[in-house]
Amino acid sequence: MQSLRDNLKAEIAFARVNLGMSREEFMRQTPEEWEEAVKAWQAKEERENRRFARICMVLAWSAGNTEATEMDFVPQLPGTGQQTPEEIEAILDSYG
Repeated sequence: MQSLRDNLKAEIAFARVNLGMSREEFMRQTPEEWEEAVKAWQAKEERENRRFARICMVLAWSAGNTEATEMDFVPQLPGTGQQTPEEIEAILDSYG
């Protein structure tokens, strides 16, 4: 189990690497501000994932699979958990 100190270090690292915050900026955040910053980052990641999925879909179409959808390539769907490596491999194999 992670200690509170380790958890704080992990959150500071996340803030610095993913949100571009300094340690001081992180420490000034209210819990509500922190939650909103994390939600904004998650939304950005989702947009980037969908953009990449759209590119993969177009590539699948150009390879002859016109039934491919963007959702076939989204790495994580809300509420369904992450695709397993086997699921990803099966999707890719289905495109020849």
